[in-house]
Amino acid sequence: MLQKLVTKPPKSKPINSYSLFLKESQAEVRREHAGKSASEQFAAVSRDLGHRWKSLGSVEQQEWANKAAQLNEVRARDYAKYLKNRSPEQIIAEQKIYALKRKVNPTKSLAKPKADVNIPKRPSNPYAQYVKEAHQLSAHEQEQQFGPGFASANLGGKGKLLAAAWKSLSDSEKEKIKEKLAPSKSAYRKEIATYRAENRIDATRSAINKQAAAVIAPPKPKDKKVAIIKKKVPKKAAVKKTVQKKAALVRKPAVKAVKKAVRVVKPTVKRAIDRAEKAVKAGAKKVQKTGKRIAAAARDM
Repeated sequence: MLQKLVTKPPKSKPINSYSLFLKESQAEVRREHAGKSASEQFAAVSRDLGHRWKSLGSVEQQEWANKAAQLNEVRARDYAKYLKNRSPEQIIAEQKIYALKRKVNPTKSLAKPKADVNIPKRPSNPYAQYVKEAHQLSAHEQEQQFGPGFASANLGGKGKLLAAAWKSLSDSEKEKIKEKLAPSKSAYRKEIATYRAENRIDATRSAINKQAAAVIAPPKPKDKKVAIIKKKVPKKAAVKKTVQKKAALVRKPAVKAVKKAVRVVKPTVKRAIDRAEKAVKAGAKKVQKTGKRIAAAARDM
């Protein structure tokens, strides 16, 4: 497991005099209120500790401040020693654990792992070197180069003036600054290559990535009885052919039924049309006869 590669760091957060007083006096005050419930005990202990701290004189409070300062020095020293003695394996494991936690819950706030303090430092880029040299100038030289009021400006104002001055530099002037940094860059490449080779950084990172992959997606069991059998996914052409067959099976009976219905209905429709034609002809003859009778009766009159 990756967690086994990571050792718990010592406490590094500074503590103030009041917090140290509470920490060392809390157990004694809690024993005085042992018979109370948790909420009552918490309220009573907090109240008594506040009264005790206020009742201390300035000399006693200063003693607690001195104790806190000494404790902070020890914590800072122990934490710096811890950072220096971390192995590359532990550093890479911390980075991998952080990345996995961020992947699982991107919205959760997590403390970033501390960087490797033993790794060779990367040299400055040209702009950073330009800013560094500008701050090393005297106040008179700064005002001559960057304008009046540069020395008295705040950090943000100086940054704006330096950025504008950097943009106004010609390509040849920027190239000179790059040439100054060329030896340090080549030296850094050699140092970082040596550091990575001596500490086996690439091999360690590869091994930890394999461990992480095994944790995220464990290997499938080899036992045939336990192993999960994957269903064969049919290809698109086979699926299309199957659908066409099923459609044909449904379509053929439907077509037969329609044809049969047409064969049954067609004679019936024909007979109905013939009857209608005969009825029309008979009606027309009756109308003609009636018309003739009316015409004959009119002549006789």
